[in-house]
Amino acid sequence: MSKHKGTILCCGYTERSRSVEAWKPKSVIELVIMKLYYVYILECADQSFYIGVSSDVKKRLEAHQRGLSKSSYTFSRRPVTLKWIQEFTNPDLAIAFEKQLKGWSRRKKLALINKDWDTLVKYSKNYTQYGRFSEELGSSTGSD
Repeated sequence: MSKHKGTILCCGYTERSRSVEAWKPKSVIELVIMKLYYVYILECADQSFYIGVSSDVKKRLEAHQRGLSKSSYTFSRRPVTLKWIQEFTNPDLAIAFEKQLKGWSRRKKLALINKDWDTLVKYSKNYTQYGRFSEELGSSTGSD
């Protein structure tokens, strides 16, 4: 925590208009009923990525592995491996981030999975500055 006037620094995030009390749940009930949502990246047997959102990742991963739906992207690409996961408390933010990730290039997804923040920032720049994606790492399309 920072001692600067009106500023709270928590995990690298700066919040100016809230007191420390605002970060705490108002009651035990609020803490207990808060539902969590997860955005996840699976790597399929063909090395493509599947991105999804769920409130129960364990159950969802089992469903992918069992192939419950023949029309599912992962059905013919099993087995799948969980490569990355992020927790959200707001379902709208989770869904928005899932959609954002689906538009990312393969190399950008790999940088996220590998926690390679410098490379992630580099790949966030436009192609005219850094050129096309190297063939050695695979496709750069967001459709993987």
